[in-house]
Amino acid sequence: MTQRDEVLKRTIERCRERNIIIPTYAEMADQAMIPQDIQEELQSVGLWDLHPRNLFRITWKNEPVERGGGFGAYRIEGIGDKHVPWIHNMRNMDLVAAIDDEHCLRLVRLFNEQAGRVFLRSRGLGASLVDSLSLLGISGIANLLGAIKTAHYFEMTNRDLIFTIATDSMELYGSRLAELRRERGEYGEKQAAVDYDSCLLRQTTDHMLELSYWDKKRMHNLKYFTWVEQLGKDPDELDRQWSDEDYWREKYAVHEEWDKKIREFNARTGTVVGGEGGIRTHDTG
Repeated sequence: MTQRDEVLKRTIERCRERNIIIPTYAEMADQAMIPQDIQEELQSVGLWDLHPRNLFRITWKNEPVERGGGFGAYRIEGIGDKHVPWIHNMRNMDLVAAIDDEHCLRLVRLFNEQAGRVFLRSRGLGASLVDSLSLLGISGIANLLGAIKTAHYFEMTNRDLIFTIATDSMELYGSRLAELRRERGEYGEKQAAVDYDSCLLRQTTDHMLELSYWDKKRMHNLKYFTWVEQLGKDPDELDRQWSDEDYWREKYAVHEEWDKKIREFNARTGTVVGGEGGIRTHDTG
């Protein structure tokens, strides 16, 4: 068995244990395509509940918050802060913000250490909100800070609404929290107050850029160094990403093939039975 096969096997077992059904791209694009059984089940699932069926409330139209350019060390898991993702259409990017990963790590402790949570409640945050902050992993906190900086940049008020994505949760980063405790010692009220003030209240509009046409093209061209030079992507395809209006439509169309693979995966987990449009969930609990 290859490493890939082993990873797939563990993923299938995890989905089976947690009764997870993965929505297809077609279902995320059009809620009417969600099987009736799941639509009925969602009626008894709260919007903010940690329930696997809430995956069907995600829309593929959500765009991730992009990080700014530059280079250097980074401590947020991912492809790194000097890369522009190959599959990102830079023409759709209007603003970039560089987020200090040190702020993200300090907020990990503020949001998850007992002293940090006690401090936040003392500042007037409700207990349910404080308890839900563990839903934000390191990347999710980066998105939160990006949203705060964006709100400052556009001088938003309490009449405005800004939407961002909690891309991960602290369930993935228990070892990182333990690592921070070893490196920095116990977390107390004084440090919580410092982190709250400097990492949340004092976020500014520094290291942000509202993009012109040529800024967008310049950042698009940065893909060359990672994806063409290092990973052998086709430079003609890179040009198509910018100049061919049909390129991204064609890429989005591959979801039909992916949907087929998702349905095959769901069938292997044993959490669904029946064909397309006739999905029923097994009761695993």
